[in-house]
Amino acid sequence: MYPNPASDVVTIASPNAAVTMVEVRDIRGRLILNKAVTSQNVTTINVASLDSALYLVTITTDSGSITSRLIIE
Repeated sequence: MYPNPASDVVTIASPNAAVTMVEVRDIRGRLILNKAVTSQNVTTINVASLDSALYLVTITTDSGSITSRLIIE
C-alpha cells in the first residue's frame, strides 16, 4: 500500500494473490469506505474525501487478509 502517508489516491498491490476487497475504517472501527475488487493484483482507492487522520485498511486477497495503518494528510 503506497503512498503512506497519502492525500488523494492510495495504490494497493499484492504480488502473490489477487485483491478481492478493500475496507477502510476509522480508528474507532467504523466502516468509512468499502470497495469490492474483481480479482486484480493492483487497485487504487480515492481517499481525497477523507479527513486527515489515522485509518485502518483491511485488504482481503484470495489467500487471506491483512490490516495495515494508513495516514491521511
